Amino acid sequence: MVHAIQPRLARVFGRRRAPEAVRAVALDAGERRTAWGLTTAGDPVLATDVGLRVPGSVRLDWPDVEKATWARPVLEVLEVAQVSGAGRRWRFELAEEGELPETVRSSVTASVAWSTHVGLSPAGGVRVVGRRRPGR
Repeated sequence: MVHAIQPRLARVFGRRRAPEAVRAVALDAGERRTAWGLTTAGDPVLATDVGLRVPGSVRLDWPDVEKATWARPVLEVLEVAQVSGAGRRWRFELAEEGELPETVRSSVTASVAWSTHVGLSPAGGVRVVGRRRPGR
């Protein structure tokens, strides 16, 4: 009886059961899945409380994400590097997005502890960003 009710409750509350490909992604002890999407190739992309799990069993921790952009159906993520904009770019064309884009945006934003612009002489400037690492 309970098993018959759960799918109906999930529809009422806007939550759906994650597909097998998503459930099959190995997470570290204590890591929680917060949102997920599927690429057009059927590969899972997961947001967790500590980072973004991308195809190939790679996890990008939130403080290591410089920028993420969403233009349906493409989620693009830029990894932090020594020089701004020079990090690895990850591009995912999503067939199912769910709450993944919003979760990525809020998680990246939440990882910024402070940010300031420092002017340089004679012109220009540099942005200095301090990030928080979960559990530290």
